[in-house]
Amino acid sequence: MRILVVNDDGIEAKGIEVLAREAAKFGEVWVVAPDEQCSAMSQCLTLRKEISVKECAFPVRRFQAENFLAEKPVQKESLFGGRLPAAGEFQLGKGRAFRIGGTPADCVRIALSYLMPEKPDYIFSGINFGFNTGYDIAYSGTVGAAMEGLMKEIPSAAFSMDSNGVYGTVEKYLPEIIEEILGSEPLKGKIWNINFPGCPASDCRGILRDRRIAGAHLYIDTYKERLDADGTVYLSVEGSFHEDIGADNDLEAVKNRFISIGKISGMVFG
Repeated sequence: MRILVVNDDGIEAKGIEVLAREAAKFGEVWVVAPDEQCSAMSQCLTLRKEISVKECAFPVRRFQAENFLAEKPVQKESLFGGRLPAAGEFQLGKGRAFRIGGTPADCVRIALSYLMPEKPDYIFSGINFGFNTGYDIAYSGTVGAAMEGLMKEIPSAAFSMDSNGVYGTVEKYLPEIIEEILGSEPLKGKIWNINFPGCPASDCRGILRDRRIAGAHLYIDTYKERLDADGTVYLSVEGSFHEDIGADNDLEAVKNRFISIGKISGMVFG
């Protein structure tokens, strides 16, 4: 089993480390991820500039200054050569890790056409720092990378979790969900979409499968205005939780501390 692991939060994010670690228990893992935060890029490609490709040791735990949508490091640790001590690291098997100066979809395309000597059996994207439910999946770089895999006729899955950084439910249930996906008949024209609530495993109420996509956004966005002296207006997004989310869907599941497993249809040719 050969698994390509990608994400949109960047190769230094905790989520991709957790996903790669668990995927490595099932076979050879290749990690190809953006050099920087690439949330909300959907299936965007880089076309008019060069894309950097650099092999690196993995996991990468260089904590950077906090920025928009960045994970808050749970601890500050001393660095040596841009890396933390190797205690507890895991092996990718025969796989390798690369950081890419491009988008999540770029990572998939470069991995398949340039880096990997053989086609992967599966593509896992995530674990995203923030839910990918409802209408928000249209913007998601995590989902976009999985869709790029689907277009290359490779079974793919997107994994996401709450943005509060509580990994208890992920740590308990991720191994069995990966085993379930790999043991299932590969989806045709669809990707898996898995969302974990951000709560301790003891507070998780279980798994809800075949969740439909909510007809709502997680947040209702507004724009905060700042006026410059030269008359230029600068806008920044501010969001508030959307309460009217409907029932029996992916967003309702995670808000009620269930794991949501669903499927997203993609383009089917031929």
